[in-house]
Amino acid sequence: HVIFSGLGTYPFARIGHTPETAAGTEMKTIVVTREASDDGVFKTKGHPEGRATIIVDAEGGTVLGFQGLHLHADVMAKTMQMLVEMKVDVREVPKRAYHPTTPEILDGLLREACEELGDEQDCVDDTDARDLAL
Repeated sequence: HVIFSGLGTYPFARIGHTPETAAGTEMKTIVVTREASDDGVFKTKGHPEGRATIIVDAEGGTVLGFQGLHLHADVMAKTMQMLVEMKVDVREVPKRAYHPTTPEILDGLLREACEELGDEQDCVDDTDARDLAL
C-alpha cells in the first residue's frame, strides 16, 4: 500500500513494508536508514531535518518498502512505488540518478542496501546505465 501525507514543509511517504511489518513475516530483510543531513542537497537548501528508510529482501534483493519524511519525500514516492510494486532487485537500480542532487538520499539508500547484500559486484555501477552514451 501507499500512504502519502504532508504537514507544513515536510511530506511523508510510506510505500510497501515498514521495518515492523517486514519483521512480522518470515522474510529476512535488510533495513537501511539515512538522515537527510547526511546528504548535501538538504544542507544546501537549509532543510537538513528528516530521514528515509528502505527495506530490502535479504535473500533476493527485492525492494519491499520505503518510508521518507524529508523535504523531497513526495518527489521520491513514485520512484519507490515503482520499485516496490514491480519487485525490482535493488542491485538492478543504477547507483546514480539522473538529477544530480534531488534523489541523493535514494542513491545512498540503494548503495548501502547493495553493500549489505554483500553482492556489491552485482550492483549496477555509475557507468552501467544503458543510456549514458546517448
